[in-house]
Amino acid sequence: MVKTEEEIALLDKLYGLYQKFQNTIGQWYETPWGEIRDKVDDMLEAAENFQKESLRLPGQLKQWLTYSKLKNEIQDMIDVLPLVQGFAKETIRDRHWEEAIALTKHDIPYASENFVLKNLLDANLLKIAEDCEDIADNADKQDKLEKSLKRDISMHYDNRVLTIMPYQGNPATIGGDIQEIQQEIEEHLQQLQQFAVMRHVGPFRNEVKEKIGILSHVSDTIEKWLKV
Repeated sequence: MVKTEEEIALLDKLYGLYQKFQNTIGQWYETPWGEIRDKVDDMLEAAENFQKESLRLPGQLKQWLTYSKLKNEIQDMIDVLPLVQGFAKETIRDRHWEEAIALTKHDIPYASENFVLKNLLDANLLKIAEDCEDIADNADKQDKLEKSLKRDISMHYDNRVLTIMPYQGNPATIGGDIQEIQQEIEEHLQQLQQFAVMRHVGPFRNEVKEKIGILSHVSDTIEKWLKV
């Protein structure tokens, strides 16, 4: 009788922890996607605490199937939350979601107002874990490239002035800091050519090629003017 009571007490610990974990992730599942970025770190910390608590359970419980199930489910959550975190970045765009949908072959309603964490977890991201990491990494690199295109190049020439000084009523000579402008164009052409061969340039390849063409034409035109 005493042994039975001890076994029941042990099982209460195991099933109590399992139920607590299930209740917790059940609440996580319903988290609106817009709140994930602020909450995912706490979720990961909580999952790791569940793992520590499970490891502290008496050894005889670890032979039970329920313990193995709990252990695996906790580990899966610990593994998948960093992938969720990757998709919660500000740098993630629609194209990245569409890539994930194509890889998982699962509809992820990322544009829906009712999009919650469970919708993403149902896509079984762990099957494409490395792809998810690549998507998040590429999103950061593409964001950096996009900002460089706009800030360092497009916006630069929006305010750059090329002075054409008239002679006897006709445009005749180029004034101002023309040598500096030529140097800037050369540097930006080199930067654009580096962008063109980057693995993650895909969404901006046409824009990069267009800017290379425009700046090359401007550079050639200035050279011809200076020779006249």
